[in-house]
Amino acid sequence: MSRVQIGMLGPLVIRADDGGAIEVPGARLRALLIALGLEPGRAVSKAKLVDWIWGEQPPADAANALQALVSRLRRVLPDGSIEVQAGGYRLTVEPHAVDAVRFEELLDQARGSADPRRAQLLREALELWRGTVMQDVGLRDSEAFDAVVTRLEGLHLAALEDRYEVEIRLGRGAELVAELTESVARHPVRERLAAALMRALGAAGRGTEALQVYQRAREALADELGVDPSPELSALHVALLRGELDAPEPTPATEEVRKTNLRAELTTFVGKSADVAAVAELVAEHRLTTLSGPGGSGKTRLAVETAQTLLGELPDGAWLVELAPIGASGDVAQATLAALGLREALLGGAPDAEPMDRLIAAFREREALLILDNCEHVIEAAAKFAHRLLGECRQLRILATSREPLGITGEALWQVEPLALPAADAAPADIESSPAVQLLQDRAGAVSQSLAADAHALSNMARICRALDGIPLAIELAAARLRTMSLDQLANRLDDRFRLLTGGSRTAIPQHRTLRAVVDWSWELLTDAERTVLRRLSVFAGGASLDAAEQVCAGDALWSDPRGDASGANSSDLQAVANSANSSDLQAIANSANSSDLQAIANSANSSHLQAIANSANSSDLQAIANSANSSDLQAIANSANSSDLQAIANSANSSDLQAIANSANSSDLQAVASGAVEQWEVLELLTTLTEKSLLRTVASSAGPAAGDSAPRYRMLETIKEYARERLTEAGESESARRAHLAYFTELAATADPHLRRAEQLEWLATLAADHDNIAAALRAALAAGDATGAMRLAAAAGWYWWLGGHKAEGMELIIAAAEAPGEVDDDTRAMVYTLVVHFVSAGRNDEFQVEDWIHRAHHYSRDSQIRNPLLGFVGALERMLQGPDAFLTAFEPLLTDEDPWVRALARLQMGKMRIVLGRDTQDVDAYLEQALAEFRAIGERWGMSFALTEVANRIAMRGEFRSAIEHFDQAIAVVTEAGALEDVVQLRARQAQLYWLLDDAEASAAAMAEAQRCAQRCAWPNALAELALAQAELARWSGDTDQVYRQIDVATVTLDTESTNIRAVTHDLLGYVVDSLEDAREHRVTAFRAASETGYAPLIAQVLIGIADQALRGEQYEQAARLLAASTTVRGLPDRSHPDAARIEQATRESLGEPKFAEAMREGAQTSWHELIETTLAC
Repeated sequence: MSRVQIGMLGPLVIRADDGGAIEVPGARLRALLIALGLEPGRAVSKAKLVDWIWGEQPPADAANALQALVSRLRRVLPDGSIEVQAGGYRLTVEPHAVDAVRFEELLDQARGSADPRRAQLLREALELWRGTVMQDVGLRDSEAFDAVVTRLEGLHLAALEDRYEVEIRLGRGAELVAELTESVARHPVRERLAAALMRALGAAGRGTEALQVYQRAREALADELGVDPSPELSALHVALLRGELDAPEPTPATEEVRKTNLRAELTTFVGKSADVAAVAELVAEHRLTTLSGPGGSGKTRLAVETAQTLLGELPDGAWLVELAPIGASGDVAQATLAALGLREALLGGAPDAEPMDRLIAAFREREALLILDNCEHVIEAAAKFAHRLLGECRQLRILATSREPLGITGEALWQVEPLALPAADAAPADIESSPAVQLLQDRAGAVSQSLAADAHALSNMARICRALDGIPLAIELAAARLRTMSLDQLANRLDDRFRLLTGGSRTAIPQHRTLRAVVDWSWELLTDAERTVLRRLSVFAGGASLDAAEQVCAGDALWSDPRGDASGANSSDLQAVANSANSSDLQAIANSANSSDLQAIANSANSSHLQAIANSANSSDLQAIANSANSSDLQAIANSANSSDLQAIANSANSSDLQAIANSANSSDLQAVASGAVEQWEVLELLTTLTEKSLLRTVASSAGPAAGDSAPRYRMLETIKEYARERLTEAGESESARRAHLAYFTELAATADPHLRRAEQLEWLATLAADHDNIAAALRAALAAGDATGAMRLAAAAGWYWWLGGHKAEGMELIIAAAEAPGEVDDDTRAMVYTLVVHFVSAGRNDEFQVEDWIHRAHHYSRDSQIRNPLLGFVGALERMLQGPDAFLTAFEPLLTDEDPWVRALARLQMGKMRIVLGRDTQDVDAYLEQALAEFRAIGERWGMSFALTEVANRIAMRGEFRSAIEHFDQAIAVVTEAGALEDVVQLRARQAQLYWLLDDAEASAAAMAEAQRCAQRCAWPNALAELALAQAELARWSGDTDQVYRQIDVATVTLDTESTNIRAVTHDLLGYVVDSLEDAREHRVTAFRAASETGYAPLIAQVLIGIADQALRGEQYEQAARLLAASTTVRGLPDRSHPDAARIEQATRESLGEPKFAEAMREGAQTSWHELIETTLAC
């Protein structure tokens, strides 16, 4: 017999003998397996199987179609799992291997058993259920399948009702109230459930609530079914009214004492199976284990699931104590007694002792597990309770759940993490297999049977789970919303998560019924200083280093918006106000919201008629006073104001005013003022306590010299951050937090900038990369706040990091936005930002007109700039280049003697490159490039090294030394990969793919291009993506794939979103090769020629000349083709052996003309103006 296990009572699960999951693809294949699995070990007729799978629309050749499905299923299952029988097929598994079959077997056994045994069998049967029956099968229009699902769900509900009735007869009704309440809420017209709840409430002494259950059931029956309650339910109602409800039958003496008060869960446990095993090991090894984690992360469920697995190893059971309801001053020992139900058998004959003594007597010799759930609000009491109980009861173990550890010696900790999330670029199959998405699907399936699982739906599920940080409770609340919302709507509205996620279970503890309540519970348990740091941390994006947190979060209550100088009030007047007795007659004055009124009060000379404003004014009034009073006035207020008033003053007064308050206020007043004060030295301890309370998480980060090796970073879950951000706004600190955050990261980037052009470049790149999100967020926030000065200063400091570190696209967007922000900004900052814009736009947009405009702007501000930044020195050279080609060669000469070695190296590299641009190809070119490379290597600067290596590699490739060129490109890739410049890798790999093709190595070419494409998926730099598309188009042309050429040209032009002169020349040159019509080709050649001429870029003109030579060859103008080839070499300065068309045209013309005529034509072409040759060929 096969040992395959089949689970149908929930999502369909098939497992092999080793426990590994077996994937059965396709709804029809799953339907075949289910039909066979429902009758394990017995033959199922072909007719029945056809009906199961296709219903009323079987295929024309149903027998063959069925046989094909059986063959496919055999390939999926272990060998021998399916056998052919006369007229049908048999699944060779034991009946107990199919949970649905096992479920019905247990129900049959339960029907013939007495109550104690019957209860046990019913519980065992119900524990097989993992959720909605086979909701993921995907079978449509199968009446047989629908009938099975309906029957199983009906049996499940009936078994649940049977179990409740048996448990109540055994005297356990009071323990079932919460579970029954939820079941009745799910099935309001099931009278047996309503009756069971009424009996359970009656057993618990809650008769009034039992009568209310009857009333709700009667209303539900009338509204939904239009009927009255049955005679049985009505009779129960009357018995309750008369106080005649039969007492539950006593448990027979032979029944074993129940070992747990853990309830059967109504939902499946998703995504934490490995955690259950790990926690079970901790419980086995340690007597105290604490599960800590943020609210809603699943601590309670994990504890219960772990306890369930350990029950067989605990002679005296596992007991759950729910501490959330008892309040901060509650008695943990008394709550534990209540959870145990005051069982005499368990309490060891000491019913009259103190609660703690009774528990010690109960557990002293017992081997049991006690679960203390939700300890965080009674953390001190819970710690003392656990310490004493474990000290007295040597075989007892405690498993606690809390948002922070108990802090007892010997305590083992398990951090309950949110569910694993799918990666940002995950494929649909990977999304569906992620635990967070599986939970969403499972819970959503209970409320939305039509929930799709296509790629779009899965993408939305991933968005939802990521937005909710993988927190199980948040995901369950989101799933509940799918009763009335689509996935699209839910995903798009999670920005307002606290208003949206409010539909928690009615039976859940209050702090788990809404997402806001979850976080409120944690917030209320914090000290004022912890709240201050937490809300200020919300300004960070991507976490904070210790140094950043200390700089941004420290400060006193005046850390909020600074005010102007205090002036305007008469001190004797305010002294009178402060000393004034309370008088209800002038309450209206104290409550005045008009600051000018309060100014008048402050200036008033008649003190006897003033109210004690300090004792009654609202916050906005006191802010008005604080804005106008001098320090002696505030001293007077400090002597009489209450705490909340002083808090208002603290939020608005300047430091000298607050000093005056500090010198005169009493201790309770100063306590209020100081509630917002956090010293820098305190921040580390506060970060530690917030981490222990699961509101922060630490992650290791190797962030270079600014933070040290593996320095911890402090992060918030997004849900916590949103909440803290709201609190930041309420405290009036949002703007000050933004400014402090901006100031820190502007200084960090400015400190790092010079190191980015030195040997320590990688260390400082890592430092900035660790705070990349913070830097970008600070700049975006500055722009949103209209802070042009702050935005441009940060852009000036961070721009080169964005360029080097693989963030060119985002950097260009941010730096242009900063440059265009309206506002007063100093000339030096403008000069730096405009220079960076030139660098980004010239490389990223290929829009020469836009580049020229930015060069002029940068030059205007940089001419008299006092700042010393190497990039500024190149602005003058670029400005001179705009004067024409004659200025190209001399533009960079003054920089060759600069004191900065990086400037000298780059200038030398540009000198070589300008000679290539102009076609002045002399020996100087290679000398300039090689020397620049050597100088960059000496500095240790990767960007310059890769730039130089790329130019050298292209020169080597032009000589036809393709292997050597590829090796140089490999070196360039190595150094840019170190820096993280993914955009450069795209371009370099694409070029290698072309060179491998020229070496006739198709496999290596494809591999290089595949790597370029993989990198491109994580890159948004327009120039890199456009160059990749054009390289693919060129390879496609060489390979004869014309359709691919057109597709990639479209990609290139769309990517750049502008048709620059350069791109126009390249694309039309490509199209000239692939169009069929010679006339159409001529038009493309004309366009390419004119565009290339505008650029003045010799290599591009030479490339276009080769294309026009191809045009001549196609027109059988062999001598003209040879002349154009020679002209191309002359323009470039040397022949380009890396251009396969040049070799093809040369061979064709040489064969057609013969050697003498070919040589003559080549001489003529070298001596004739290329303009003249083109005009002759194209007649343009």
